[in-house]
Parts: sequence; C-alpha cells; structure tokens
Amino acid sequence: MNKAAWFCTIVAAFLLGCGQSREQAVQELEKLNLKFTPDDFVQSAEKGDFKAVQLFLNAGMDCDAQSAAGATALMAAAKSGRIDVVKKLLDQKVNVNALGKQGVTALMLAAENNQVEIVKLLLNRKADPNVEDQTGWTALMKAVYQGNTDCVAALAARSRQEVNRGLLIAALTGHKEIAKILLDNGAEVDTRAEDGRTPLMLAAAKGDNDLVSFLLSAGADPTCADKSGATAGSFATTKGYKELADRLHQAPVPPRVDAASSHAAATGSTPEPVGAISDHDLLSQPQGDKRALADSRRTGSLVNSAKGPIDAVQTKPATVVEIEQEFLPVKLTEVNGKKAMIQAADGESYSVTIGDQLKGLDYKVTDVVVRNTEDKDGNPVDDSLVKLRNTKSGQSVALIKGIPAQEHAAYAILAFPGSDQTLKIEVDQTFAIPSDPGHTYQVLDIRPAQVIIRRLEDNRVLTLEKGAHS
Repeated sequence: MNKAAWFCTIVAAFLLGCGQSREQAVQELEKLNLKFTPDDFVQSAEKGDFKAVQLFLNAGMDCDAQSAAGATALMAAAKSGRIDVVKKLLDQKVNVNALGKQGVTALMLAAENNQVEIVKLLLNRKADPNVEDQTGWTALMKAVYQGNTDCVAALAARSRQEVNRGLLIAALTGHKEIAKILLDNGAEVDTRAEDGRTPLMLAAAKGDNDLVSFLLSAGADPTCADKSGATAGSFATTKGYKELADRLHQAPVPPRVDAASSHAAATGSTPEPVGAISDHDLLSQPQGDKRALADSRRTGSLVNSAKGPIDAVQTKPATVVEIEQEFLPVKLTEVNGKKAMIQAADGESYSVTIGDQLKGLDYKVTDVVVRNTEDKDGNPVDDSLVKLRNTKSGQSVALIKGIPAQEHAAYAILAFPGSDQTLKIEVDQTFAIPSDPGHTYQVLDIRPAQVIIRRLEDNRVLTLEKGAHS
C-alpha cells in the first residue's frame, strides 16, 4: 500500500471511529447483512463480531439497548464468553448492572456459563454480585448450582451475604470443592434452610458419603434437628442409607454442643422427617420473602421425642457487650415515581433513581418505592422509601422518608470469659482471646445485634449475639 492510500485509510478509520459518519457505519452494516436494530446488535455481540459491534456503536446504537428477548449486548457477550466485546462495551460506559428478562444481569449469565475471566472483569467494573433475579437467585447461587468452581471462588469474596444460601445449594448438588470455598469465605457450616435443614442433612438425604465426611470434618453438628425434629441421621435412615445413618448417629459432637445433645443423636431418638419440603421446592424458593433460607442463626434447642427440648450449649469465646451504630449522613425528602430527592448533611439536595450512587457514599439505589399508610388516628402518612445497597459490603439499607437510616455497625466491643479485658473490633480485623492465645479469629461481619467471626486455624464460623453469655 502506498503512502497516499495508507493515509486515506487512516483518515477514513479516524472519521468512522469518531462517530462523524453515522450513515457510512449503517451502510457498512448493511453490507454485512445487518440491520441497525437492537436485535442485530445483540446478536453480533453474542457471536463476538467485534467489527459489527463497533459499527453499531459508531452509528449511534444505544449500548444498553435490549433485544426483543430482553437481552443487552453485554449480557449476550458475557454469556457466550466474548471478552473483547465485553471490554469494548464496558469502555462505552454500558450499564453493567442492567436487568434483562426475568431480572438477570450480565454477571449472572457469565457465572452461570462458567465465564470466569468475564466474571472477574465485571466485578472489577462494579458489577453488583448481590443483585437477585425474579426468582431470588444471585450470580453466586447460579455458579454454585452449575458447579462452576472458579466462578464461585471469584464471587464468594464479593458476596458474603450469599455464601450461606450457596452452601445449601452446594450440599444439594454434591459440590464438595465448592462447599469448601464457601466455608473459607465465611459460610456457616450449620446454616439453616427454611425448614431448618442444614447442609449436613441435605448431603445425608442424598447419600453423599464424601460430602458428609467433609462437612463433619468442618465442624458440622450431627445433632442439629430441623423443624420436624429430624437429624442428618434421620434423613439418611429414611432414604435407606443405613450405613451412613449409623455413622452419623455415632459421629462425635462438636465441642460447642453438650453431652446431652450427643446422647440424643447417639440413641437415634429424634423423630423421622415429616412434611419436609422437597429439594426442588427448596431450590426454587430463595426469593426475598423466603430469606429464612439464608438464616445463619442456630436454633436454641434440639428436640428429643422422649424427653422434650434439650438445650444446646454453645461455647462462645467472647461476649458482645456493645455495638456502635452510625447513621447515613443523608435523608429522603421526596419521592416521585422512580425518582427520589436526597438531602445530604451539608444541606445539598439532589435527585437519584435506580442504579445511581449516593454522592460521596458507597451506597447505590436498588429501588424507589412509593408507599402511603395511615397513622394511629387514620391520617395519611407518606412513608415512601429508597432501597440502598452498599457496593463494598453488599449490606442493604432502607432510607424511609423523614427517618434517619441506620448504617452498618461501625465497631463492636467484646468481653472475654474470666477476664476484665475488652477489645474493640472492626470488620476484617484479626484478634486473639486472652485466655486462648493459640487461636486467631477474624471478624467477618458486624450486624446490629450480632458479630460474625471465624477461627482461622480451622475456618469454624461463630455467631456472637449481643448481650449473649456462654
């Protein structure tokens, strides 16, 4: 190519790249048998046709345009592993958290289809791992269900509030390696499903010897009972796994449970499961009103059919004596449709809508809700709200009109058995117990009435209730 021809090519590319020739871009698309429509744009992204995607953008296509099927180009490219197209779209300031059909996001599709590099890229570009689709599933849960180990590892550290639900799904689907990843990222080994079942019970009901062994070694309590009074051993017995049931009934009880509870499991005196929901129902009901699926609190007692309730004594290494709360330095002053007016502490007011981030804060708007109720005298009250999610911790906060919003606890004060010493702790901090210097603990989360810690030596996760004593 001579210098003149080379110069003309560069000039033409420059003009096209600068968006100064929309008509020329459309003509180039027509030569490729493509129409200037969202459907063809999304299809080109799915196929990884970088040239066509660039032409669509040069011709003025909205990078967030959705196809008739409800997908954006980013979703299509993420699902099919077209990382070059994903990068290009992200550079165009595409909405990384846009919702498609049934509320899915690009991150969910990448996680579900084992596109780990795209998952990492989207997370680095502020994709929210805690967004739920219309069935209540997050990207992490989809990755767990599909057995996409690397995607789970990438997501778990960014989605702490979902690791418990993920562990239940891992137990149902028999993914031991994924269960280990989730436990390493703060999941509670005895987390509860809605009907009270634990991961150990779910694995036992499947006859999964390998996963049962792993969960027991991770500190799972074989004496835990679901709402019907059944233990893991009971489930194994009902399903016909006699050898596994015998093993579970004889399994040693973790130190945090007393000998009376051990006797209940060893004698097999707990009732058989009655009316427990099916695995299919468990997996299909994780939506917001089923949040008990993620409830990480242990029940206060175990049930023995012969003797009634048996208190489960938990050995806690510390007591929470104080949790210091903070309030968001903003208030909600007005809601109009899906737009809301926010007033900052310095008096500045500004408008936000879904997807916007509060100025100077790590909170993003996830929903704007118009609500009207009545006070005790029957007078109308506007208690509209803005739902917020912390982009770093994933914590959700409701900002109600005229009411200060309580933020995540800033710190907690721990007291230790047999010691007058107290310790101020914050999230991610590591600490030791004065009477037990051989163990090191890490603070996973500080909630309004709880502190979640993990013992680093064996990854055992403990929930310390405010004001609870061992």
